Amino acid sequence: MEAPADQDGEWQRLGPNELQEVLEGHLRLLRGQPGGQRALLSFHDLSSVDLSGNELSEADLTGARLAQAVLRKTQLRSANLFGADLRTADLTGANLTRADLRGACLRGAELSDAILVEADIREGTLARYTDKRIPESVTFQVEAPDLSCITAHRADLSNAKVSQAFVLRTDFTDAVLRNVDMRGADLRNSVFTGAVLEGADLSGSNLSGASLQGADLSGAVFEDADLTETDLRGAIIDEGALSEAQRQVAHLPRAAGGAVPDLDELLAGHDAWVESSGREGRRADLSELDLSGRDLREVDLAAAILTRSILSRTDLSQANLAMADLGFADLRSANLGRADLRGVNLQRAVLKGADLSGADMGPVERIGRAKRQWPADLSHAKLAGSNLRGAVLRGARLAGADLADADLRDCDLRDADLRGANLTGARMRGAQVAGIDLRGVKGVRPPESG
Repeated sequence: MEAPADQDGEWQRLGPNELQEVLEGHLRLLRGQPGGQRALLSFHDLSSVDLSGNELSEADLTGARLAQAVLRKTQLRSANLFGADLRTADLTGANLTRADLRGACLRGAELSDAILVEADIREGTLARYTDKRIPESVTFQVEAPDLSCITAHRADLSNAKVSQAFVLRTDFTDAVLRNVDMRGADLRNSVFTGAVLEGADLSGSNLSGASLQGADLSGAVFEDADLTETDLRGAIIDEGALSEAQRQVAHLPRAAGGAVPDLDELLAGHDAWVESSGREGRRADLSELDLSGRDLREVDLAAAILTRSILSRTDLSQANLAMADLGFADLRSANLGRADLRGVNLQRAVLKGADLSGADMGPVERIGRAKRQWPADLSHAKLAGSNLRGAVLRGARLAGADLADADLRDCDLRDADLRGANLTGARMRGAQVAGIDLRGVKGVRPPESG
């Protein structure tokens, strides 16, 4: 990619009025109005400029300086940001769908809630020419795109191309990275806690020291990836996806390296612990164990520790799991019908396709001397396609939860916290929603009557 330099060889800086004219002309172009003209801002200095909320889709920002620019909720769909300098820019909630970000520098940028679906963030070489056609270097240009130290909570990078990128110490907590191409990327010490990486290509990448706790890696490819000290506890990984060498150096659930303890003995000790209010017996600790497919109907594991446990297809119907800690647990297709889940911790647990019909996930009442309530916590839980018909979720924390295509008919959601939740395709006929604000909840529709 090449672009001509201006006469003095410097990046051009527009005055406020000039920039406003460019923005207005670009908006008229996109609207098909007379006098419209594309925003041609290649090799312009827009550093520290506030462009929040502006419409810059399809704009030419090749090689532009946007360091520390404020681009909150800015529309940049299909924009050309080839080789742009976006260091420490604020792109919170920006839409960069199909944007060309090859060779761009995003070091330290804020990308939380941004949309980068199908964005091209591969390496690129940016050349700039003087008026005599002599190439001159671009000071911030890097051979590979730099996404190091960015914050991208809940960002959507589905189908994005990020191969060979430098992504050191980047925070992708709860981000959506379905089918992302990260081949050969440097992902050392990055955080993917609770992220969705279904179908991601991570072959040849360096994930050493990275945290993928609770990440959904179904269908992900790890061929030749460096997983030294990679934290994969609580992650969803296909059987056989990792080589034996990778398993040896990564942090995996303890069940991978040892036998499951005697459950009868453990449950007896837990019963004694519950009955004696902790004076006898021992609290059950089933964290990181593989209990998938087991018959645990009506089991009493109230207040037990089951963090990062593997309980896929496990029958826990009518079980007592009140106040239990199931954070990051794998409960795909588990049966929790009519279970007592009052005050349970299911933060970032994966419950896709689970049966929670008739389950009680209301608060535990009158806790401690202050007689406080203890609500169930399902924040950022993955409940897509789950059956919650008739379940009690009164006062539950569901912030950021994925409830797409879930059955919420006749569900008690009164006073629940649904901020940032996804209810796309959810069935809500007969659901009780008094006391909650459904505005802004993704995919929500007014409750059906009858």
